Amino acid sequence: MDTELFANLLRSLHSIGAQSFPEEELPPHEFSETYYYHPVLQACFAQEVMERTVRALPDQMIWEIQDAIGIRILVFRLDGRIWIAGPFVTQAFQENRIRKVIMAHKLPASYIPSLQLYYSAFPLAADQDVVQTIRGLIRVLCPEAEEYGFQYRTTAEAERSREADASGYRARFDYQSIQKRYELENRFLQKIEEGDTEHVLGAFDQMGISEMNSRRYISAAYMVPEASMAMVRALSRKAAERGGASPVEINEITQHSVQAAQGVASERRILQIIHEMILDLTEAVKRHRLTEGWLSPPIRKAVGFLRLNYSQDVRLEEVARVAGYNVSYLSRQFKEEVGKTVTEYLRGLRCEQAAKLLKQTDDTIAEIGTYVGYPDNAYFIKAFKKQYGMTPGAWREAPVPQEEPRPLKRKKPFTGALTPLERAARATLATQRHDWEQGVAAQAFLEAGDEDLAVAFAVEAVNRQAPDGRTAHLGKEISATDPCAVGEVLIYACEKTGAPELIKARDGLLDWALHGAPRNSGGIVYHLCGRREYWVDSFYMLPPFLARAGYYEEAMRQIDGWWEVLFLPEKGLLAHRYDEGSGRYVRADAWGAGNGWALAGMARVRSLLPNRMAEEKDRLTARIRLLLDSAKPYQHADGSFPNVLDDEGSFSEVNFGQMAAYTVYRGVKEGWLSKDYLPMAERAYRAALKKVDRFGFVRDVCGVPDFNRPGTAPEGQAFFLLMSAAREALGAVNLP
Repeated sequence: MDTELFANLLRSLHSIGAQSFPEEELPPHEFSETYYYHPVLQACFAQEVMERTVRALPDQMIWEIQDAIGIRILVFRLDGRIWIAGPFVTQAFQENRIRKVIMAHKLPASYIPSLQLYYSAFPLAADQDVVQTIRGLIRVLCPEAEEYGFQYRTTAEAERSREADASGYRARFDYQSIQKRYELENRFLQKIEEGDTEHVLGAFDQMGISEMNSRRYISAAYMVPEASMAMVRALSRKAAERGGASPVEINEITQHSVQAAQGVASERRILQIIHEMILDLTEAVKRHRLTEGWLSPPIRKAVGFLRLNYSQDVRLEEVARVAGYNVSYLSRQFKEEVGKTVTEYLRGLRCEQAAKLLKQTDDTIAEIGTYVGYPDNAYFIKAFKKQYGMTPGAWREAPVPQEEPRPLKRKKPFTGALTPLERAARATLATQRHDWEQGVAAQAFLEAGDEDLAVAFAVEAVNRQAPDGRTAHLGKEISATDPCAVGEVLIYACEKTGAPELIKARDGLLDWALHGAPRNSGGIVYHLCGRREYWVDSFYMLPPFLARAGYYEEAMRQIDGWWEVLFLPEKGLLAHRYDEGSGRYVRADAWGAGNGWALAGMARVRSLLPNRMAEEKDRLTARIRLLLDSAKPYQHADGSFPNVLDDEGSFSEVNFGQMAAYTVYRGVKEGWLSKDYLPMAERAYRAALKKVDRFGFVRDVCGVPDFNRPGTAPEGQAFFLLMSAAREALGAVNLP
């Protein structure tokens, strides 16, 4: 018999689980581990009781086994295997009935909420209907089998034998489970808001099943897709809206899902429709973040209004009113941020839609022009040709190498007409980079959402990998930890591409980090090869790579070791360099950028540590707060900081501010830093924003090549991108 077909049909017809195992074997422990919560209420699901049940199960008989609160399974033999159908329930949760059960077994009332959550997780089905379905499937798939009987099977004796075991029992499934459900929901919604297409479906599926106190926590809302469709749709819509996706696009996606689900009986297909809706909404947010996410809130409102009303007779005064600006200021600000005038942007929206319709429909050119907002056909043709370099008729007749037209590329004189963020990103690509600079730039583009470019950075770092495993090696670098700065992105590139050469490079770099890099007798890595020096820079370079690779304890060991040597208690800050050989500081200054490296590195590690390492997370949080609190008094009125934080005689620069702001935005977003740190971060952000010149370089950071004067630096470029991405992820509504 086709066992998989049998199980799938039973699941499809009644939405209940079905599993089987060879009759000569014992029941799999996973069943009891999943469904056996209480020794009195569910004695029938204990492993030893299930084993006795299976041994006593006769042929051609379906036994129904029910626990004390009404959760049922059906057990039977078929084709040399033992089958378990369920669990399921035959009626909705009734508190009065469960209360009587609780009282009869002398259990406290506090069990009610957790039992309700547990009970309602199971599908609702009529037991006799399920039995008849099983009999029908047996007749079809095993026509030689005899007719099956049916019998209720009690386990009262087993329950009585276990009452003694319950005296000191505490519910494994308590209020933490309820809290866990909402934590998982919030994580799922956060993935939509962030446009995280890679992880959003995993976060959604985790709401259905997750580990809780070594038991499986099942949420009913996601086990019955028909019932959850409306709820998930409502939650996802709001998350996409908060993420900045267009209301029109949100409505189109969710309406499509409603229509697609109408009349669908298959649970699997409904769940697939839900997955498609979630992914489409998340992709809409991601597109917004990549194309419009860097816009200021007023200009974002203006763009949203134009997208919604592009086919209408839009007046500039209306757009200005939506943005909250006067017309002249809107025109200047729109051009500066979007890189186009309002008229040019509106023309692009209309022509883009017209170009799709020209290829996808047989509507006349005049009809399409009117539809997109050009009732004057001659003017429509002129506008389309200006946008794409050909008339609508020529576009319709031309072969289509791509699905959508692309604007005609023409050589243009340099104007610098890009947003500061765009200019800074391009300038970052233009910088000459050493190993650590390649790594931080790769991380910046990854966090800014340009995943393809981040992978390209990792590939180039691998192209320059030394035989000992160090990446981005230009032949002169002597650092032990700097080559690991690209490690987190390299792991990401391996996961996304599966390329064998990248995996080999990742393993080589990890081997260097764990075994090859020079270290002291306690295993703490030196910053340089050939020198027994510890540098504050290492906080950023190595631990995030180790944590991302799953070596959490090793990442913390390195941080703790460097902190012990470099922390200056009298200043509350970190020194730059310490020589273990001579026992003295090579540079005892509280260098701003160095403390920034430490802040950013510890923030990344904290995000990567698993929840079981709560003590280590708290330790990192305390250290980050200490550094921020100690640096805060040194911030200048313009938002910059001294290069040496406690030395007002040193030159002013903005990169420590960028690093600190990046840390603050991440910490507030993740909930482990107070919003009280945001004013300092915002001053630093505005200070850096003013330093982006017309070529895209962030001026007045601690500059290359010697980092002893204000100038430009690849790391300054990268942290402008990292800071901006973290700020955008936090959202304007959360900023002071």
